Amino acid sequence: MSTIVETSYFNSFLLKKAGINPTSSRPPWGDIIAQWPGLPWDPTGYPTFPALPNLNTTVKDHSWYVEESRIRGGYNNNQTELGPRAYLSTENNSGQTSNNGIIFSGVFNSATGFNATNVFSIAENITKELDPRYGSIRKFYATDTDLRIFQDLKVSRTLVDKDAIFTADGNTQLTASTLVLGQNLPFAGEYGIGNFPESFAKKGFRSYFVDNNKGVVCRLSMDGITEVSQYGMKDYFRDQFEVINNDFQKYGIQVSNLVSPLNNVFEFEVISLAVRSLEIGMNFTFEGNVYTILDLGPVSDNAGSNNNKRQVIIDRAITLSGKTPFFISKWDNNKVVGAYDMYQDVYTLSIQTPNSVVNGGGIDMKRASETLSFDESALGWTSFYTYTPILMDSLNNSFISTFENQVWDHYDQTVPHNSFYGSSPSKSSITFLFNQSPSLKKNFLTVNYEGSAGWQVDKFESGATGQVENYYDNSFLETSDTSAVVKSLQNGYYVDSITGQPKHAGFHLKENLYTANLINSSPVAPYEVSFGAQKSGIKGFFATVIISTDESTNIGGVKELWSVGSTFVRSS
Repeated sequence: MSTIVETSYFNSFLLKKAGINPTSSRPPWGDIIAQWPGLPWDPTGYPTFPALPNLNTTVKDHSWYVEESRIRGGYNNNQTELGPRAYLSTENNSGQTSNNGIIFSGVFNSATGFNATNVFSIAENITKELDPRYGSIRKFYATDTDLRIFQDLKVSRTLVDKDAIFTADGNTQLTASTLVLGQNLPFAGEYGIGNFPESFAKKGFRSYFVDNNKGVVCRLSMDGITEVSQYGMKDYFRDQFEVINNDFQKYGIQVSNLVSPLNNVFEFEVISLAVRSLEIGMNFTFEGNVYTILDLGPVSDNAGSNNNKRQVIIDRAITLSGKTPFFISKWDNNKVVGAYDMYQDVYTLSIQTPNSVVNGGGIDMKRASETLSFDESALGWTSFYTYTPILMDSLNNSFISTFENQVWDHYDQTVPHNSFYGSSPSKSSITFLFNQSPSLKKNFLTVNYEGSAGWQVDKFESGATGQVENYYDNSFLETSDTSAVVKSLQNGYYVDSITGQPKHAGFHLKENLYTANLINSSPVAPYEVSFGAQKSGIKGFFATVIISTDESTNIGGVKELWSVGSTFVRSS
């Protein structure tokens, strides 16, 4: 018959602390101050143990108990068991970073209540390594039958709940498998998602992303990867992504004209950047102290100018002295944000780069932004937008974006057109070329359009009409013809002071067609035949035209443009 005998502090040692008396070096010591080797004595920082027999409280507080792993404390005696080690196969338990590896846990079944998402058993095949030369894994996207993996320089797909075998000719055939993740199959082409997984967007079987390392925008669909940036915008994206990188940059905002109504609430005027660039969480230094912006009030004055006022709430009281300028600064990085606009059925991409330029001896930090969209039906990049979102996405048929910690709903019919994030309505413009009969020297005489009232021609300019050599410095002067601004129907309306009849200096309506003569406003070039003060028509092989909405006709309303044309004759 066996029994269990409990022993107190088996295989333990009592370590008695040495102590000193700061006023005496021999007994009686009086008040003893216990010493810990290399560290100050802290009675509350170490565990207390029950007092052993014949030991008073003072000795107990100055002593520790230590247990060892050797039986009876003898040299090379048997060692007690250390206990089980869960899923450890090596003594080296240091952390490892695998940027190109995948690991997955056990399954979760909500129907049965089984949850093994915290189980990572190395006895099972739960890891998969991708080719490290293609960089880190940036994004996963699960489809119906596979898991698409986006690395810096490569896009691949991993089969889910099945595997693939390769035939003699190199083709793949799917086969049933118990593996959670099967064979990894790369897509053709050396394309990746670079440093910007936020550029990813999807609709149906198509997905879009940016490869900033190659300067392209890609579409992944049933036929593989296609460069959609090639559709008329190859040079544009090459130049945009040339300066895009993922290095953090510091930009600052110079502030003056401080007014302090309260201790931690003040209003200031930004003199080098619009106050809309302020963000909650930004830090600034004033008279050696660092303050954090907790909240922002509305923008006052004209939101489009560089001199605006805004109320700011900071984390603690501040004492403002005079109008001493200071800088609000923040570390920021380049951004490429993408989303699919379900309302317009286009892929929208916003490229944002903090750029710095010298302005009056100070640093004027401006956030350069280009937001544009790609339309599959037109196979081209159809529109540029004047808003800079932080993030954007579609919810059912609504397109939403975030800006200044607020969520904004686009295409709301109760908001004026071309009004973004509470700003005043801005202009819309279209740029195109007139290039009929390219080799024919032409005189463009008129411009016309079909559509709504309220359109004006900002620019009607020919291509280079020639190069004239300057004999003084051996340089060349490139000449071209430019017309004056063609005003809209409303802006060009006036009453003749002599006849009293209404007239239009610009577009006038004739048989449902808005038409206007082109008045040449360019100076007379050397060797050009001059016809006096009455000059009309734009000469050249082709012309660049910019037509835009005016700022007086139906502001914020719908303005349609169906076609634009021009009449021309052969140049004499």
